[in-house]
Amino acid sequence: MPNLFCNFIFLFTYAVNHHSNCTLITISSAAASLSTLIIVSLILAFYRLRRSRRRIFDSNSAPNSNLEVGNHQQLWSFPSDLGPISLQKYSYHEILEATQSFADVNIIGYGGSGFVYRGVLKEGRVVAIKRHAHQHFERMDQFYNEIRILSMVDHPNLVKLYGFCYRDDKDLLLVFEHVCNGSLYDQLHHQKDAEKKNFSCRVVGINSWRVRLRLSMEIAQALSFLHNCASPQILHRDVKTSNILLDDGFHAKLADFGLSRLVPLRARHVSTDPQGTPGYVDPEYLNCYRLTDKSDVYSFGVVLMELVSGMLPVDVSRSEKDTILSSMALLKEKEGTWKELVDSNCWREDEDINAGIASLEMMQLAFWCLRPNKEDRPSMGEVAGTLTKLWWSYGGES
Repeated sequence: MPNLFCNFIFLFTYAVNHHSNCTLITISSAAASLSTLIIVSLILAFYRLRRSRRRIFDSNSAPNSNLEVGNHQQLWSFPSDLGPISLQKYSYHEILEATQSFADVNIIGYGGSGFVYRGVLKEGRVVAIKRHAHQHFERMDQFYNEIRILSMVDHPNLVKLYGFCYRDDKDLLLVFEHVCNGSLYDQLHHQKDAEKKNFSCRVVGINSWRVRLRLSMEIAQALSFLHNCASPQILHRDVKTSNILLDDGFHAKLADFGLSRLVPLRARHVSTDPQGTPGYVDPEYLNCYRLTDKSDVYSFGVVLMELVSGMLPVDVSRSEKDTILSSMALLKEKEGTWKELVDSNCWREDEDINAGIASLEMMQLAFWCLRPNKEDRPSMGEVAGTLTKLWWSYGGES
């Protein structure tokens, strides 16, 4: 096509310079041919792009596609550069049976992308099924994103993805392990509601300071794994307590990778429109639109502050200057009154001297993560190392 376009320009210039009617007629014909060729090429390109995208999900793909069909199941295999990875493809009928046709009684969560249902598969396995909302305009991208990223990683503190269900753009469903004690947000801020809506396997008090210390360590280790061990590097982009789930032993599972990003090798940042949750988003990311691993560090700093203080990340019932927890914390640090933030119901120094020491060291670490300039913040590897040392020094095994 470039050669044809160059020839067209040459002929047009020649015709104008020589005022040849015959040549102008020839040029007109060439222009018409060129226009037709361009339109046909664009249609073919669009068709091929659409086919390549649908091939990933289409259960009726040709044998040489990326779907491998086995007995009573279909597996989605990723490109070889991501390793030997496969996921089960569930039929829509299986999902309906598991959730009792998406009965309201099985709703265990709700987020910006849709509802999460408790389901029981035929073999008896209890699962959590995320159903992407039909009206959510970015749902296909987020659906694909979670599948791609969670198929690349395996860590005890990352929620496990079992498979997916895709039905002609109408239903996008992800099947996860069921994490039975709900979210850290619910346990910290709405404990009574959490007890009602979660199918708890075991009740462990979130008011145990040792549990909070261990949870902070586990979350940090999960993020450090994403930043330092995954290839390419993965930035979560929406670290918050409502995206941290708790299993039957009250161990942390980082979830919701719909907004996550893969960082190309040797790249220092990803340029992207700021997304995330108010109260957790890195202010430098908001200003410059450059997402880095230090953006996750900032968000983790807010989570750490929640664990130590027990306060909401955003609370309009507080005074205007204290509405945002991170801003309030940095102001109290500047004033020298930051010890007031420690949740006295949890970190009782009079009962255990180690509780007082651990809470203050965690608070100092949170301040480090919340530094306005990303260059002044630690890496998640440093954060995880510090919390692991704290755990073994003061928390012990739990």
